[in-house]
Amino acid sequence: MSGSESRYIRDVLHRLGNDIIEEALEHECEYIAFENLRHIRERAPPVQEFHQWVHRQLVDLVEYKSDAEGICVEYVDPENMSRRCLECGHTSEGNRVRQSEFECESCGATANADYVGAKNVGWRYVRCGLQSSRRTGDSQLALKSGTVTPNRGSVPSD
Repeated sequence: MSGSESRYIRDVLHRLGNDIIEEALEHECEYIAFENLRHIRERAPPVQEFHQWVHRQLVDLVEYKSDAEGICVEYVDPENMSRRCLECGHTSEGNRVRQSEFECESCGATANADYVGAKNVGWRYVRCGLQSSRRTGDSQLALKSGTVTPNRGSVPSD
């Protein structure tokens, strides 16, 4: 990559990292959860190495910036993140209709596969049973589209 391309990507990643931290602060989040992709290069074809490298840079930036704000970064197992339906829990390779499309074979729920994966990252983290130090009761994850809880899955916002 040339110097100008490298600087452009670094700038985009810094802006994205700042946006993630800004949103976490706006919603008073104590945690930011990522898939644990530290060993993905061992399984990925060489063509995808650049993508994983950019992901690692973004995660490193968010870790650095979140530490300064007192927000913890946590990791969850990435297995089946974009194949598990948040509506009914059905997990299947067939749920991924196309690279970007999710349609549950069991209940018919549809969504963007990346969005489903992101919700599952939060759901898996919440399912770990971690409790917030600021409140009592069940953990939950606030999303723009609703709430993810350990027992009820995804609950749409009113």
